[in-house]
Amino acid sequence: MNPFRRFATSLGLAITFVALAGLGNAKSSDSSEFKFGFLSDTHLGTSDTSSTPGAPTLRMKKAIDEMNARDDLEFVIFGGDATIEPYPEQQAAFKETAKFKQSWYPIAGNHDVGNIITMKLVNQWIELGMGRGEPARDYYGFTHGDAAFYVLDAFPANEKDTTGTAHVEAMLKACDEFFAKQADAKHKIMLAHPPLFIKTLSEPDEYFNIKTPLRVKIADIMKRRDVKSWLSGHRHLTDKVTDEESGITVWSQPSSDYPIGKGQKAGYAIFTLGDEGLTREFIELK
Repeated sequence: MNPFRRFATSLGLAITFVALAGLGNAKSSDSSEFKFGFLSDTHLGTSDTSSTPGAPTLRMKKAIDEMNARDDLEFVIFGGDATIEPYPEQQAAFKETAKFKQSWYPIAGNHDVGNIITMKLVNQWIELGMGRGEPARDYYGFTHGDAAFYVLDAFPANEKDTTGTAHVEAMLKACDEFFAKQADAKHKIMLAHPPLFIKTLSEPDEYFNIKTPLRVKIADIMKRRDVKSWLSGHRHLTDKVTDEESGITVWSQPSSDYPIGKGQKAGYAIFTLGDEGLTREFIELK
């Protein structure tokens, strides 16, 4: 072969090899990172004086329209408290407004199923179409890429309510089994309406955190299954705190209805999950 032709052929093969190698790396990097939305505490039908009549629905529609206009969201999490009261007419209005382009995963809030789980309201929530899985339930797991997510209905049952307590125990068992099967997932994330804690796992009970008996059981699963991230709504604010002993990080999301706390604003969140874990962007709804 002509020496020049041999050189050109070798150079072409080298360039092709480098280009293919570059495409392979880019594909691997792109496939490991994705974005998802988190909308919470819409409170349709609210009569709260901090919210203008009709504004909760308008802000919810605006948030959904903005997320639907994006091409980079894989799915949306709804963080709970769809309505101010669990009235069928209010929940029907929420369902009519919740027109997400993406797949979406609902979480039951205390305004949806009660601060103490009420099976009548749980079943009403599921019948509304807010359950997922087979059969549809208010607790379920799902995966995306190299991440595993589990949705909890994280409210305790009345000790005298045997059906309610059995429901909570079944949820904990299903959650534990899910993460056992997803042991190799790179990212493991728990999703619930209330935060697991406000500052530390050992803090006293208050309105906004999960009560100690249930908190201890959930934390035990998270420690054994190496689940380090907890995403929640409920507090109507944007916050992130890590319990030093367990390494569990709680991310609290804003409300699209009204904020709580000085300097807080109404809005929603866009998460990016990649090699370095979670990052969050706050989007204000005026």
